[in-house]
Amino acid sequence: MNSWILLASLMVFGLSAKAEKMDLSTTNLVIEKLTASIKGETTKQSKEIQLRLADLYSERARLYSINEFEGRKSCPTCPNAKSDRLRALSIYYRLFDKFDSKTQERTIQQISHLSLAVDQVRPAESLYNRILRSRKYHKIVKARVLLSKAENAFYAGQYKTALKLYDSAVSKNKKLKTPLVLYRIAWCHFNIGNTTTAVAILRNVAKDLQNSKEHLLFLEDLTKDYALFL
Repeated sequence: MNSWILLASLMVFGLSAKAEKMDLSTTNLVIEKLTASIKGETTKQSKEIQLRLADLYSERARLYSINEFEGRKSCPTCPNAKSDRLRALSIYYRLFDKFDSKTQERTIQQISHLSLAVDQVRPAESLYNRILRSRKYHKIVKARVLLSKAENAFYAGQYKTALKLYDSAVSKNKKLKTPLVLYRIAWCHFNIGNTTTAVAILRNVAKDLQNSKEHLLFLEDLTKDYALFL
């Protein structure tokens, strides 16, 4: 299951990294410069810089993990992936209520993957539950929270709970109904004995992705699972 978490993290952080495509040395340099600049900035500027810094810590952890995942011998910094994820989480938690709704939704997505990667979901769940109890958070933020809780339940093997949370999340925000989420939903159905439903979901996802070059590797995994379900 840990390899699934790593794969999901690489996929998500890879998407956010496409715009910049910075290598490890460039990322290190930007982190150093931002860290040095925070002290002299105004409160608003500092918040924006710290958010950027958290994103860079997440990205650097992703790059470390790629090196480690690929088994590179010359990777003395690979063990630092966890510490970078913890640094990013600390910033996200501390500044969360200062962000606008759009940034909060994105931050929940980051928190979800990072907390799973470092096996510290309890603080994340505390934040999620606080958000769901409050009226001050936007519905898109709450939908993302439900999706994150579904992910936690899924990786904990609580498939019935996860299925309910996935369904609730996508019902509140149709944009969350991604191929990856449908893949998770299919696995939930399979694990609770709804094989026919699981097969139908995977068949539909595979059909939608059959002409997508961006999802070739994912489609390969999906096809293997489809054969397993049968």
